[in-house]
Amino acid sequence: MNLGIALEALEEQGSGTARLEAAVETFDACLRVAASVWPPNWVGQVCAVRDLVRAEIEWRGSAQDG
Repeated sequence: MNLGIALEALEEQGSGTARLEAAVETFDACLRVAASVWPPNWVGQVCAVRDLVRAEIEWRGSAQDG
């Protein structure tokens, strides 16, 4: 499970945020399962990256609006 690779592939397909938002939602579903077996520090690191992606989505949304 590599969020960076998936997001890079989505980036190449368009500039909108809908696909990125769907990818983060899907990733969250996977993370809920993985969190039960992964060490807490791994989960924390992955959540930090996910949060950066969410911030990027928000930034892109505001950039498109303004």
